[in-house]
Amino acid sequence: MKQTAIVNPHVQIIYTNPKAEQIIFPRATEELPKETCEIKPHPYGVELGRLISMLKLTDTRTLQAFLTQEIWIDISKITNEETRFELKNIVNSIWKNNYTITLENMKNSIDNITKLSKNIVNKICIIGLDICKSKIDSAIALGLNCSSTNNLYKKAGQQIKDEKYELGFDNIIKSFIKCDKIINGHTINNEKNLIQSKNANIPLITSIIFLIVGIILIFIGLKQKR
Repeated sequence: MKQTAIVNPHVQIIYTNPKAEQIIFPRATEELPKETCEIKPHPYGVELGRLISMLKLTDTRTLQAFLTQEIWIDISKITNEETRFELKNIVNSIWKNNYTITLENMKNSIDNITKLSKNIVNKICIIGLDICKSKIDSAIALGLNCSSTNNLYKKAGQQIKDEKYELGFDNIIKSFIKCDKIINGHTINNEKNLIQSKNANIPLITSIIFLIVGIILIFIGLKQKR
């Protein structure tokens, strides 16, 4: 009873025992405590069936979006202003699709975040690897050779698993940038080929136009003779 009164100082407790003796724990404060917030479950502490249900019911449709939303909620629980600022930058850059900046922000802030929350670190690492894997998958879908970038990605995954976060993000960034250059190079080559194809068709189009004009002039000339 005493412990209940201590953790609820805004409540007055009156207890009457079987001997009709009354014990009063008076209210210590008139202020109500702040309303509690729901604690979001973490994948490591949730039964598998429950996690699957959460993923089915969530409004977000990708793992990256799901975890980013969770990190945004976690930010409110962090008191360290510097780390809060770093996490906000990470989330904002993800929402703006500035993935190169996102990965750099993750790398630069991972040490500070590790000191405060292993839970958030796990989410950030999953998102970082997912960003990199999505870029590699895009390149593969275009039929491009990404074996070297894929090897860097796998190496980064192992380093993060071994909690070598800075080295892991170094390789994630290298893999992402290298893959991005491969995709951009492919796009530029396609544009060049398209321009060359258009240029090659110009003489043919010009010849057709002259031929049509010539036929029209001949037709007009014959009509005037008549």
